[in-house]
Formats: sequence, C-alpha cells, structure tokens
Amino acid sequence: MGFRWRKGIVTMPTANFTNVPFNTSVLSITNVQASDATNYNVAVTNIVGAPLFGLSSNAYLTVVVPPANQIAGAGSNVTFNVSASAFTPSLIFYRWQFNGADIAGETNTSLTLVNVQSTNAGTYGVVVTVTNVTTAAPVLPIAPATFAASLTLLAPPQNLVLSHPEILAGGNFRMLLQGNPNTSYSIESSPNLTNWTALATIAYTNGLMPFVDTNAPGNTSRFYRARSP
Repeated sequence: MGFRWRKGIVTMPTANFTNVPFNTSVLSITNVQASDATNYNVAVTNIVGAPLFGLSSNAYLTVVVPPANQIAGAGSNVTFNVSASAFTPSLIFYRWQFNGADIAGETNTSLTLVNVQSTNAGTYGVVVTVTNVTTAAPVLPIAPATFAASLTLLAPPQNLVLSHPEILAGGNFRMLLQGNPNTSYSIESSPNLTNWTALATIAYTNGLMPFVDTNAPGNTSRFYRARSP
C-alpha cells in the first residue's frame, strides 16, 4: 500500500516530501511560503500504484505572515501589517484587536495608529478567519487564528528642549536644541498642533545646537517640536 499526495490538482513527486518515504501517510512541508497555500489530498494506492479508494477529502493550508513588533517614539505613526494566502483569497477576513478587545472598524490587512502615546502601548492582535470554501463538496469553516505583535514606546529623552526662539534678519526663525548626547532628533512644525511636518534631522552632540527654519511663514503662526525620529 502507498500514498499519492496531490497539491491542488497536481500529483506531488517524491522529491516534494521531507523525510517522508512515498509509502507513508504523512506529508511534511518545510519552509512554508505563500505559494504553498492551497488544497491537499491523497490517494491510497495498491502495490502497482493504482488508487484503492479514490481521493481523500481536501485539507486546506492557509499561510499567514503575522504582524511584526513595533518600537516607536511618542507622537509618531505606526502601522501593523498582516497578509494571508488561502485557497480562495476573497474568503479571508481580518479583525484587529488591542489588548484582546476588538478595535471598531478595523478589518483590513493593515492597522495604522496616528500620533501614538503611552496609552497606545500594548499588544495588538489580528484575528484571521477563513470561511467556507466553495467546492463541489463544501468544507467546514476554518476556526479563526489570532496573531499578536507588541507596540513599545520609547521613553522620552530627559533633556530635550527647544529654547531661545529668535527671528533673524530676512525673516528666518532660529531656535536652540538641547538633548541627550549622541542622539538624532527630528525637528517638526505644525500650523495647528495636529498635523506635523518634518523639517530636518539633527545629530545632537552637546551644548545648545542651533536650528534655523529658512521657510518660516512670516505672519502665520507655526508651532515647533523636537522628537526622536
């Protein structure tokens, strides 16, 4: 008695097996990739290789690339991504969670957090569900699986200060940066304290380091901040 495995509708040669002789009932797939996501079945064969009972029912492999852990500074934007490959991609559904609770409306393959603060730090999970696959013999839904990643916020620098604002000749605006030695800081501006634009990155060494905004808007208000990029 032997076993003839099929991936989709194609019979798998013995070379596709990993440490599994052709005459055993176990199929092992190592280094699984998205291209391996499909249906698998097996035919039980006699000594000459002819099927004894026809094909087995299908087993479906869904391959998920889970979200990665993120480390960010306060005020930055963070995006978690997940991808899944299945026999019928349109039947894959996603549900994002924060510390085990569903996040309303977040059902896409990515989750973006804007202007993260300490309250956003924690565990983010995505529930991946594959529903019934429409075939000649429909199969049962696959139970949902949850994949988690963490968001860790960097501690704010202890000595980060923008000070000594000054309007220079020609309308340029200068300020002085003080921070932690051997640290790079992003200088950002905003017209409303909500939408921030990066102006420059300063590799801080020591003392009071000047930053000059050569595109200061004149009589229009502009707010500035420094943060770890």
